[in-house]
Amino acid sequence: DVSAIVDSQTGGFAFRLKIEDFTFPNSLMQEHFNESYLESEKYPLSTFTGVIDNFSDLDLSVMQNLVVNGSLSMHGISKDAQMKATAQMINDELHISSTFDVALEDYDIDIPKIMMYKIAEVIQVVVDMKLQNRTDE
Repeated sequence: DVSAIVDSQTGGFAFRLKIEDFTFPNSLMQEHFNESYLESEKYPLSTFTGVIDNFSDLDLSVMQNLVVNGSLSMHGISKDAQMKATAQMINDELHISSTFDVALEDYDIDIPKIMMYKIAEVIQVVVDMKLQNRTDE
């Protein structure tokens, strides 16, 4: 479950997702990763805030490749991050997809040495969003 927002004037972009919503090939792996390594009770959310490069120049009626520069926060630590994404407006919804890697050590996520062969030191995060136009009055 991802919550996201794009400022259509500035290209400002933010999303947050619940750590417990990260999915894995099997439920036991997901449970251990969330409880033991990501400490999802202590750090329940991961957030990204940034700006889409050249947003005002984009024609979103066709698929566009985006570069988003900002800050990714996870496990209580924020780091500068650059994400590549695709976006297109389809039926009044902005579809944004991104796949990016997160090095666990960058966020002080400790994996016991005995588990290193079972758990990747870099995890791949896949985010797919459909955003609807909303105006705040």
